[in-house]
Order: sequence, then C-alpha cells, then structure tokens
Amino acid sequence: CVALQGCAGTPSYDLRPQTDAYSEIGLSHTFSPSVNGYVNVWQRNSANVLDTTQLLNTPLFAVFNNAIGRAHGVELRLQGSMPNSDSWFLSGAWASSQAAGVSGSTFLFPPDQVSFDNLVAQLAPEDHDQKGTIDAAYTHRFGDRKSFFTTLETEYGGGYPVAFENVVNGVPVSFDDRLPSHTTLDFSLGREAGRNGDRTLGFDLTVNNLLNHQYIIKIANGFNTTQIAQGRTILLRLTAPF
Repeated sequence: CVALQGCAGTPSYDLRPQTDAYSEIGLSHTFSPSVNGYVNVWQRNSANVLDTTQLLNTPLFAVFNNAIGRAHGVELRLQGSMPNSDSWFLSGAWASSQAAGVSGSTFLFPPDQVSFDNLVAQLAPEDHDQKGTIDAAYTHRFGDRKSFFTTLETEYGGGYPVAFENVVNGVPVSFDDRLPSHTTLDFSLGREAGRNGDRTLGFDLTVNNLLNHQYIIKIANGFNTTQIAQGRTILLRLTAPF
C-alpha cells in the first residue's frame, strides 16, 4: 500500500506467510557445582521469508518476501555463580543467514513471479548476518540479603554485510565485504522487589550502550538508506510485590 500510495487500485503483489523448518541439538555439561557449560548447533530452512524491521523502536516498512532462506549456527555458553552470590556468563556464537528470490512490497511483483531456477546458487547474506558475536556479563549482589544488584555486560559483533542480498546475473557479490565490527557496554543497577519476604519496592536503572557507540548497521542499501545503531538509552523501572 505504501508503494502504491494508498492502494487506490488492486495491489500488484501478494505477500505470502512464512513457513520454517527448525532443528537444534545441544549438550550441557556441569564442570563444577558452580560452573555449567552448553553448546548448541541449529539449522533453519524457510520459505517465503518475511523481511521486516524490528517492532519496538523502528516502524514496520518495506516488508517483502524472500522465496527461500537458510540459516545455521553454533552457540557456546559458560555460566557460573560465586560464593558471595555474584554470577557471570560468557557466550559466543557463529552463524550464517542467507536468502534469495526477492518479491513483494516496493518490488511491485508477487512471489509467484519469482523464478525458482537455481535459487540456491543465488543465496546471499541477509542484512542481519553477522557471523561472529560474543556476549559477556558479570552481576554483583550486595546489601541486605543480597537484594541489590549491579550488572555490567559487553557485546561484540563482527559487522554486518556491506551489500546484503546483492546478486548480479544470478551470482552473489560482495559476499565477504563487512561493515566495521562493534562493541557495546550495558549497565544496570537495581533492587529486587520483596526479596526479603516483605513488600519492599524494587527498581532497575538500565543504561544501554553506555559509551554511546553509534556504529553503522546499514549503509546506502537501497531499501532504507543508511542506518546507525541506537545511542545511549536510559530506562528506570519500578516494581512492587502484590
């Protein structure tokens, strides 16, 4: 409707519902009473992939179908607790996400007009494909019955594709070209509500992207121009038992 400026006539495209086949297998191991580890391998195959922007801070626009999508990855995680009630975790992941056969929305033709000839050879990285990611956090508890907490978390991303789903004459191009990697810090301070068995008020002050690192997510990609990551945000939440 956006492409046709209000849908005055019959749309020339018809978005299809997405279908997925997902499989995952994992292993957990207890290294000690206070340290656990996990490894998961997963794979996802999709048809009529619906590509949208995120729901919360970004409006939905330029919705379109990809005829096929394929993603797979490996996730590893270690987590533990300390004698003083502190806790920590470290996780890392490698993943690949690809799609092919664009149709619908601003492309102004329906999915049934997509040529399915050699679609697998046209698979190219999706915009969120980031290969390697690392996430780590440490939580310190203090105060009466350890009801107060503070957490510092860091996230690393290997960089998004410069040109995603970019296919020329049926051959993906710029497959390995990546935007710069990025690292962010998140911080939170709070108190759990009613942790002491009373009706104590709880709060959580969270600062996301503490260092205000506004890295590039997409650059002149033709769909939604250039985008940068959201800067520093501060959220105060109050909670109470009832």
